[in-house]
Order: sequence, then C-alpha cells, then structure tokens
Amino acid sequence: MAEERVEEKINWPFWILLAVIANVLANLAQGVLGTQGGYFGCIYSMGIASIPFTMPTLALMLPLLAFPFRFLKGRLSTTSLAALYILGLVSSLAIGNFNDAYYSWPVGSSSRVWRAIPEVRDAMSKLWWVPPESAVLPTWGAGGPVDWGAWFPAMLYVFLFHFIILIMTSAQMVILRRRWIEIERIPYPFAIAIWESVRNIHGFEEVKRRKTPFIIGFVISFLIYLQIMFTVLLPWWPDIIGWRALGPPSPNGCVLIASWGNPALWTLGNTLVAFMRVNVQPINFAIAYLVPLDVLFTAWFLWIIFMIAAQVAYYMGYYTGALDLSGCCRVLIGDYRISPNWGPPIYWSWM
Repeated sequence: MAEERVEEKINWPFWILLAVIANVLANLAQGVLGTQGGYFGCIYSMGIASIPFTMPTLALMLPLLAFPFRFLKGRLSTTSLAALYILGLVSSLAIGNFNDAYYSWPVGSSSRVWRAIPEVRDAMSKLWWVPPESAVLPTWGAGGPVDWGAWFPAMLYVFLFHFIILIMTSAQMVILRRRWIEIERIPYPFAIAIWESVRNIHGFEEVKRRKTPFIIGFVISFLIYLQIMFTVLLPWWPDIIGWRALGPPSPNGCVLIASWGNPALWTLGNTLVAFMRVNVQPINFAIAYLVPLDVLFTAWFLWIIFMIAAQVAYYMGYYTGALDLSGCCRVLIGDYRISPNWGPPIYWSWM
C-alpha cells in the first residue's frame, strides 16, 4: 500500500511580506552598526561576518528569533525554518560587509568618485554610471529629495556588477557544490553550524541528548562575544582575555602587524615580508573544525608556499622597503609594488 504524502502549503504573501520587513529593519540596523566606527560592523553585522568564511548572520538570527512563536502554535515546521534560513542567507549576502559592500553600492562608489583627488575625479566622473555631483551631495549631509533619474545608472551598474560576477563564478560554484555535496556529502561549514543551532534551539527530538552541551557552549560563546564587544566599545572595560594586548585587533579579529602593535608579532612581521596579518576571532577557528581536512591542508600548504616565494622575491630585490611598513600597508593600502599579494613577481591575489 502506497504511503500517503501530505505536502505543506507555502503562504507566499506572508513570506514576501516578511522578506520586505526583515530587509528594511536589517538595513537600518546595519547602518547604525557601521556608524560605531573602529570596524565594529565587521563582526557585529546584519550582513556577513568573518573574513575567512563570510558568515551570513541573518541565516542564523531569523530561525533563532522565531523560537518564541513555538509557544503560540507549537514547534515550527522544518519547511518554515528552512525558509527563514534561506531568507536570511540571501539577505545577509546582499547586505554584505559594512565597509566592503554596504556603504559602497551605489552611494559609496559615487561618493568616492566625487571625493577623489582632481585627477581621479575628472576621469571617473565621466563614466556612464556616475551620477552628477548635485545628486550625490545630499547624501553627505542632511539629505533631501532623491533624483531617481540621476541615480538609475548607478543602481543599474550595481545590478550588472553582481550579475556579471555571478556568470563568472557560476562554474566555480558548480565545482564546489559537487565537491561538498556529492563527494564529501556534507553541507558547507556555516550551514552545519547554523542548522545544528536551529535544531537544538527548537528542540528537535533527535538532538535532545545534546541539549546540555549545546547550552553550555552557547553561554560560553555569548559571554566571550560580550567581552570582546565591551572591550572594543568601552576603554575602561577590563581586558580579561587579553584582547587589547594583541595589537589591539579589530572586532573582526584582524591583528595589526606593526611597529606600534604587539612586539612579538612585529618581530615576525619585520622579518618575513608576507607575514602581514593574523586573525584571532574565535568564530573562524570554530568553523574551521567543520572544513574537510584535505581542504584545510591545501589552504595551509599554499600559504606556506606563498610565504616562501615572497621571501625569495624579497631577497631578489622586490618589495623594497616593505619590512618597514605595517602589514596593513603591505596588503591593503600601500603601493602595490611593495605588496606580496598584489605586486610583481607573484601577483598572488590576482590569481
């Protein structure tokens, strides 16, 4: 006798309305978090957090925030929790990182054009997508009416930018999907972490035996994050875990390799030209435990090759003066010719 299957109906109007409300509130919150300064929005974000793993925070937050509703109608269905996960996943990736993406499209990109040095401003302001300065100026002050006609090319540029990148990276996505889903037969690391958290929070029967360890881990991680947050925000807050002693790092965990930073790290940075930054954010190490061992080994092995190749290039006369600069100047904001990432002869990050 065939087993009867009952398919759950999806309330599309409800989910569309929820997506609109969630994104409006999340974007407002993202703006407030970004204004805290000090790269606070790097990790305390409605978009993505964690530079190595690009964690979509809303993909975890939305299913967890839905927990109180179980007292109104019982445990939410797996379909509803999965829908909240997907809604948060797409929304977080669209919002992006507060300094790399959120303030860049399209207002940030246009503002950088009109605030650039005259040579750059005069050249780039002629690009088809750059709105006139009169349309950009209100975004720098008290605001005013939006000239949608002037901003449309900039918005179209953002859409095309994402779409072209989608086309360029779709092959890589297919390769990664086959490797992780069909061969390794495991979800992506943050999907494992998020789904396990959702199952524990919402009391799935199959994980009840793990409830106590989960609660203990949740409390410990919450206290660590509070400690890091207050250490960053409040100068008088006691540095119990030694966060400031590392440099201090940004909330995202990036430790500055510089002469005015941690002396031990600067000793390495002043010797190895490619030793430019380290990261101490706990979430990165937690997620790394979920990555297949051969993938971790490959990343580590290639990093060693990069370090050796850059040092050889330095002794051959490249990256002159790099060891006198901070790691940030070498990898992000300095002359590309002194950067092992961007300059000759390796051009590592271009690959």
